[in-house]
Amino acid sequence: MATSMYDIVRRILSNAVTFLFVSGATLFILPARAADFFNDCNTADNYCSIELYGPIVVGDYDRFQDMIQANTEQGFYTYAISLASPGGDVQEALRIGYAVRKYALVSYAPDLKIYYPELPADPSNYEMKLYAAGIINYFVSTRRLGGRYIKITSNKAAIGKVPNLAYDFNAQCSSACALIYFGGVERSGVVGLHHVYVPEGASYQETDNRLEEARKLLDAYFYDMHVPADAVFAMRTTQSNDISWRREIGEIDENLREFLVQECHLPTRAEEDRAIELGLAKDIGFDVSTGGKVVMRKLTASESEWLLAFNARSPSISKCKAQEIFNIQNKAQHTKL
Repeated sequence: MATSMYDIVRRILSNAVTFLFVSGATLFILPARAADFFNDCNTADNYCSIELYGPIVVGDYDRFQDMIQANTEQGFYTYAISLASPGGDVQEALRIGYAVRKYALVSYAPDLKIYYPELPADPSNYEMKLYAAGIINYFVSTRRLGGRYIKITSNKAAIGKVPNLAYDFNAQCSSACALIYFGGVERSGVVGLHHVYVPEGASYQETDNRLEEARKLLDAYFYDMHVPADAVFAMRTTQSNDISWRREIGEIDENLREFLVQECHLPTRAEEDRAIELGLAKDIGFDVSTGGKVVMRKLTASESEWLLAFNARSPSISKCKAQEIFNIQNKAQHTKL
C-alpha cells in the first residue's frame, strides 16, 4: 500500500522531540488551549468562511474537519479560512494546511499590524502621507520596490500621535500559522516567518538531529504547497528569536494560476504590477517606479488608455476566476473522504 503524506508526517514527528514555531522575541511553550474556530456563513450564496484565532494545538485539525463536514451537510461550501494565530503545534498546522489545499480554500492573514480604529475619509491618500513622512515603511509591495517580501519596522513611537492609526499586537499570522496560510490556493495578507524553534537544554547533536528531521518534514510540505522559494529562504535564514514578514495580495498557487491563465486569460504579472503603479499615479499621483521615493506625476495619454482597457476587462476575469475556484471547491468538498 502506498504511504500517504499524513503517515509520513506522523512517523517523523513521533520519532522527534517536540519542536514548535512560535513568534516573538521571547520563545515559550504555548498553553494547551485550542484555537477558537468561528463559521461565517453567507446564506444567500451558500458559502462559509472559517475563522481561526489563537494558538494551534493538538485537536484543532479534527475541529477544522468537523466544521468543513458540517458546512457540507447543511448545503454550504467552505470558501476560505481566515487566520490570526501566533503559531503552535507544527504537526497540527501541517495537517490543517494539507486539508486547506485538499478543499481548495482561499487563505487570508491579517494585513499588517497597523489598522484604523476610525477609517479616514481617504485612506489611500492618508497612508501615502504616512509613508512619505517615514511613519510607516510599507505601501504597495511590487517587484520594483524590492519584491513581495517585507520586514515591518514601523515607527511605533509616532503611532499614538497620528490620528486614526493604531497598532494591534495580536492581529498576526506567524510561525506555524504561516504553514496553514500557504495551504491556500489563493492567498492574501501578511505572515511572519522564522526558523524552527528547539527548546533549551539540548546538545548541539540533539539540536542538529531534530532540525534535520524538521527540515525533511517541512521541505516535503513546501514542495507540495509550491511555497515560493524566497519564503522558504526566509524561514531558514531568520533566527527563531526573530521574525520576517511577507506580504501577498491575491497570490495564486502556481498550478491553479496556470489553469486560470488558460481558462480566464489572466493578465501577466508585469501587467498586474503596471496596473498597480498606474492606478496609484492616477488616484494619488504617486510614482512607484522611483524605487520608493515620493514623486508626484500625472499619467500620459497612452498610460491612461492602457489602464482604462485593463480595468475594463478586469471584472470578467475576476468573475471567471471566482467561478472556476468555486467549481474546484465544490467538487473537492463533495467528494467522499
